[in-house]
Amino acid sequence: METRRLSTNNDNNKQNVFFRLFKLFIWIFVIWWIYFYSSYSSFKSQVLTQKETIIRIPKSSTLYDLPKLLTKYDIKLDDFYLKIYVRMWNADGFEFNAWTFKIPAWANIKDLLFSLEKPYVNTTDVTILEWWNIYDIDKYLSDEKLITKWDFIKIAENYSNSENKYSFLTKWKSVEWFLYPDTYEVLSNNFSSKRLIEKMLDNFNRKIWNSLKNLSKKEIYDIITMASIVEKEEKVNKNRPIVAWILYSRIEYWTPIWADITVCYPYELTNKECTPSFIWSHIRDVNDYNTRTMKWLPASPIWNPSVSSINASLEPKNTDYYFYLHDKNWQIHYAKTNAEHEANKRKYIY
Repeated sequence: METRRLSTNNDNNKQNVFFRLFKLFIWIFVIWWIYFYSSYSSFKSQVLTQKETIIRIPKSSTLYDLPKLLTKYDIKLDDFYLKIYVRMWNADGFEFNAWTFKIPAWANIKDLLFSLEKPYVNTTDVTILEWWNIYDIDKYLSDEKLITKWDFIKIAENYSNSENKYSFLTKWKSVEWFLYPDTYEVLSNNFSSKRLIEKMLDNFNRKIWNSLKNLSKKEIYDIITMASIVEKEEKVNKNRPIVAWILYSRIEYWTPIWADITVCYPYELTNKECTPSFIWSHIRDVNDYNTRTMKWLPASPIWNPSVSSINASLEPKNTDYYFYLHDKNWQIHYAKTNAEHEANKRKYIY
């Protein structure tokens, strides 16, 4: 009997220990759950930023990358609770495309994730002028804070027409000569030099290519190169076919065309940097562009020509003139002979 009583007492003691441990576990679990629920609730209601914030998310980033990505915007996001929230939000495997997003002021985690469902689009107009070259475009875009300097030039120089979208590019190494001058709407908060280049090429394809596509490569080369010179030599559209005729005539008679504006291009200058003083200091330089020292067209176009200049170079107006000059008011004066040209110089320039 005594042995049985001891055995029963031991069993009771074991049960008491088990129940005490079980109750302790339950209390620990309850306390932990209260702490977790309180912390998680605090995480969900936490104000992440008190001001409207524009953020940039790199391509292929996931929601789990947000804590690290947001630190540079002074937004702190708890990594542990974010993972729980993302799983409950059923957003595992979500990846961003490279884009910009706007986080509203006083946003919590729910506001943040809703904001990331809709990319922030902010557009602006960029105007690419006639007679700009690739250095002008790059400087303009960098001055507008859309790119870092030389970014546009690098993208243009390395542009690949891999899908053969632009048939005219199969004949040329550079896209520069087909960057049609116009006003383009771009994304100011997600600007892409490549997208702008393709918009310009689309414009050239739509407005110009039909009038050139049946010509030989050399003919296209000559016309666009001549048009780039005519663009700068004469501002008035109605005079451009005559100027084109005069310049073509000089080439035909193996005479330098003397278009001083061609002096600057090999020095990678913008239009503003191509000053009269620079031209005159390099007027006797011998290279593939200076039409003062060679008797043919430059090695490539020197600016972006407009439709007017291209049409003038396609259909120059046959005249008896072989010379022209501009007075101080930019009025053009033609001459048939060198003697008449010298007389115009004395009358309108000297």
